[in-house]
Amino acid sequence: MIKAYARSAIEDEWPAMAHRNGSLRTQSILDQLWHAFLEIDPQTNRESALYDQALNTLRDLSDSRRLLIFFSRNDLPLVIQFLLWGGGLVTIAFTYFFGVKSFRAQSLMTAGLTGLIAFNLLLIVLLDNPFDGYLRVTPEPLRGILERLDGIESS
Repeated sequence: MIKAYARSAIEDEWPAMAHRNGSLRTQSILDQLWHAFLEIDPQTNRESALYDQALNTLRDLSDSRRLLIFFSRNDLPLVIQFLLWGGGLVTIAFTYFFGVKSFRAQSLMTAGLTGLIAFNLLLIVLLDNPFDGYLRVTPEPLRGILERLDGIESS
């Protein structure tokens, strides 16, 4: 069932998060994992210790999934977007108050600052949705875990 969860996270969850959603299939598999673990009744101290550790790991998995879905849905608030764009424009306009006698030097200074601000704003826009676009988070670590599980199962 853990392999099914990893496959579903790679094949269903990641594309869904690019569209700011979670996968119902992945959630269903995670629910099945929880039900399977909660039905276990450890008999010895060793089993209890292992069971506690497994439940903690499953709780961490659920929390991590919840955070990933939250971050996929979370946009920059409109107020912050306004402040970023407005601050950039004010900063560029401020360069015209410097007492530079050469128009060429003034133009180069303004162009350089404009480019720097534009680069920063572009970076913010690209990083706003971490599961879509050019700078996206990929499911490669999950693929590595799935390959390890396949290797363990085949040996």
